[in-house]
Amino acid sequence: MNVGRILSITSVLAKSQLRAGRSGRLGERFFKNPLALLEINAGAFALCAILGELVVISIGFAPESFRSVVLTSFGQALIFVPSLVPGVVVVAGMLFELSVSSRFASSDSVNWLPVSQSEYVTASALSISYNYSTVLAVLLGVTSTVAFQFGLSTLWTSVFLFSLASIFLGGVLVEILRAAINRVGSLVFRRARRGALLLRLVITILVILFFQLVFNIVFLLEIVNTFSRVLALTPFVPLFWGSIAVKSLFDFNLVGFMTYGTASILFVLVMLLVAIKVRSRYWSPSAFSFSVTAKSYNPRARGLEKLGFSAIEAALIRKDLKGLLRRREMLQYLAIPVVITTVLLLQVFATRSSGVNAQAFIETMPIWFVGGFFALMISAISFGQEGKAVLNLYSLPISATEVFRAKTFSILGLCLTSTVLMSVIIPILTGLSLQVLLLSLLLAVIITLEQTFIGLGFASRFADFQERPRPRFLEPVGILLAALTGLGTIFATAVPIIIRDVLTSLPVQSGISFVQVFIASVVFGCAITILAFLWARRGVTDLFRELPF
Repeated sequence: MNVGRILSITSVLAKSQLRAGRSGRLGERFFKNPLALLEINAGAFALCAILGELVVISIGFAPESFRSVVLTSFGQALIFVPSLVPGVVVVAGMLFELSVSSRFASSDSVNWLPVSQSEYVTASALSISYNYSTVLAVLLGVTSTVAFQFGLSTLWTSVFLFSLASIFLGGVLVEILRAAINRVGSLVFRRARRGALLLRLVITILVILFFQLVFNIVFLLEIVNTFSRVLALTPFVPLFWGSIAVKSLFDFNLVGFMTYGTASILFVLVMLLVAIKVRSRYWSPSAFSFSVTAKSYNPRARGLEKLGFSAIEAALIRKDLKGLLRRREMLQYLAIPVVITTVLLLQVFATRSSGVNAQAFIETMPIWFVGGFFALMISAISFGQEGKAVLNLYSLPISATEVFRAKTFSILGLCLTSTVLMSVIIPILTGLSLQVLLLSLLLAVIITLEQTFIGLGFASRFADFQERPRPRFLEPVGILLAALTGLGTIFATAVPIIIRDVLTSLPVQSGISFVQVFIASVVFGCAITILAFLWARRGVTDLFRELPF
């Protein structure tokens, strides 16, 4: 392999990924040079180091016994940094792969260049690692000051070195998964036919979910608490070899440090060879064919028409639902809620399994949070995902009110389904009473409605119709405002439940019942829903008064 060629390809791929999704003169000028990310990493490292110094100062006022406990816990937590990094890169890298539009996802142009497959795969893994190196800068920055102040500089240096290998391992794993998804996509399209896109969606989400759970911070912290017991199993897991090497250094075991350190580096190299082999074999999805029948295309939507929707509204609803499941760049907006839902369910299950008497807020949170968060995400991109095809809506004989009705129904159809699903799963895990379940379900419906209208309001005002390699569908300012407003109103609606849980945990009982706090939440949620509805309808009306270009 030619090292100079690898570095050149890495620079090109890094520029491509950094510029994808950026717009405006400032963004294009700043990310013109891939070294701009080094400036961001340096700033993040310095800021986090300052935060670490503040932690050290605050610990200095604590008793000596407490400081010794903190030192031991910090050393054990620091050990797991090399094991945490690959999971972050894999999850983020896979979400990036999902969000890349299919028209920009082909690697066929590389075949015209004098580049070997091993050089391209190595460069691609390096570029992926580099683009997500900010995560590593944050982790190392937070721990650097604390480590040097506590006399763990040698341990921190070893963590730094093994973390570099781990972040490259994450890029290599993304390359392997990319080839695997290409292969799965080819097999699915050949055999599943009509269900091909849905099956590929399910498989891809399962891959992301698997790595999210494997590297989930909750499980890693649990391992930290029972580290000595888990060490009997971790020597057989290559992903933990880097952390075991650091642990050996922490225990002054130089033989173990050299053994597992060497094994960790060799594992990264072996996985790189596997990635080169797999990517060489499954370089791109195999060609597939479509079968054409003589049957005329005459879609029906009688069920929707019976609900009071016109034929054109029904067509828009069908189009949005099919596009959400069939478009590659939309998959991340389905994957993220699934991952978050799984983590919440595991938290509820872990709380119950530990014997802790969970409060109503913890037990009912998945019921009202999942549907609301899903509604916020889907509604916020509902107009931007149209892209340049939004011009078709302006050319159709359809009013802004009809578009608003169609968008609202398609979003609520998906999100209320997830809410009902949570209302079935949570009682099985927690044994909620029927009264609490019904009240939580009603609150979940209200939250889903309010988040749908909040998302539509931002979507109609900050929609991004540009087609780029990494579509974002919403302008950065809109993304930030929508997230803050949406999540803020979700938890503001649930504030009475939180207050009730706090009061019931006090020695003096307040006598506040769940029904009382529920009524307060419903009143607040209904008020927000009405205001959001009026705001969203006005935004959609203004959007369709003139072309957005």
